[in-house]
Amino acid sequence: LGLIGTALARRLLAAGFAVVGYDVEAKRGAVLRELGGSTAGSVAELAGACSRIVVAVFNTDQLEDAVLGKDGVLDGMAASPGARILMNVTTSDPDRVAALAARVASRNLALLEVPLSGTSEQVAQGDGVGLIGGERAAFEESADAHIDENEADAEQTAAHDVHAAQPGQEKIDIAVAVLRE
Repeated sequence: LGLIGTALARRLLAAGFAVVGYDVEAKRGAVLRELGGSTAGSVAELAGACSRIVVAVFNTDQLEDAVLGKDGVLDGMAASPGARILMNVTTSDPDRVAALAARVASRNLALLEVPLSGTSEQVAQGDGVGLIGGERAAFEESADAHIDENEADAEQTAAHDVHAAQPGQEKIDIAVAVLRE
């Protein structure tokens, strides 16, 4: 619930999504509650309540801890079974994220890598760019959270799949979503 997390929460709330957030600094939750969201007491509690999870942390170590660590995403999933999609908006080590995605796939967690380009202010205003990599099914299932289907004008919203996979492979290598208001 730092700058990017709050910017994303604003966008999701404005689009009609229910948003539950968590931050190690509990006082940051007050901002989310003022915006109309709610807070969880831990990452595990959040993961138990949500089928789609956005992680915005500082680095790959923190991402791995949020997913694999005590009271992390996998712990929350154990308490409340069901498939989840995790969208990592942290600028992370791509090899480590790919290894993490492979490690958690058998636990019913699909990981999309979604590094963002833009400041928190640009993201809050709808002028950020996200590059999305991961399994096609997870990309499509979460499309309502990253592609504005109400924008018909190609100049306003553009989404491009760039495929480098073999025919029949069900991966999105890179999808570029530019969302503007």
